[in-house]
Amino acid sequence: MRFTRLHLILAVLLGCMAVRPASLLAQQHGDPEDAIGYYNRTGMDLLYSDHSSTARYFTINGYRFSENMSAGIGVGFAPYNDPLGLFPVFSDITYHLSGGDVSPFVYLRMGYSFSRKADDGVFMENHEGGLMMNSGIGVQFQTAGSWGWYLNAGVNRDGTSYSFDSWGNRTVHNRNTYRRINLGIGVVF
Repeated sequence: MRFTRLHLILAVLLGCMAVRPASLLAQQHGDPEDAIGYYNRTGMDLLYSDHSSTARYFTINGYRFSENMSAGIGVGFAPYNDPLGLFPVFSDITYHLSGGDVSPFVYLRMGYSFSRKADDGVFMENHEGGLMMNSGIGVQFQTAGSWGWYLNAGVNRDGTSYSFDSWGNRTVHNRNTYRRINLGIGVVF
């Protein structure tokens, strides 16, 4: 897997989108009632398969309804370069199995990935993204104040399609479904 300047720029931009007002950062998680409210989860997943791997950068902004349940909206970027890169927009539902400083969780993310032509060497007439689904498990480690970090693992599915003209006035339609194992790390606040 090759990391480019674009990967670094996207990671910085997604991190900047994660900034919260200072009044929300002052919240402490000592009492379960304090865990209720706005949260941000920003991270990076390695989307692994036998054929190729890529990184996905994302940020999720949401609301924690209780010590255990939260829901949010996320955006990200996955540079598959095969020949499309994808920009997923998705909903996130996370359930923490227990509270405290170390908290295992399960999550489900569903949405749509918008496509971007990533390989100028491929001639294509039309391209589009498709359904994005990601589910998995993880563990969150609470650190000072409202900050924490997490590790997760799961399965991911992204759909795309594109078409191009071939010889003999034929149009070739190609549908790709990327099925990957994802391993992730990130911060939560």
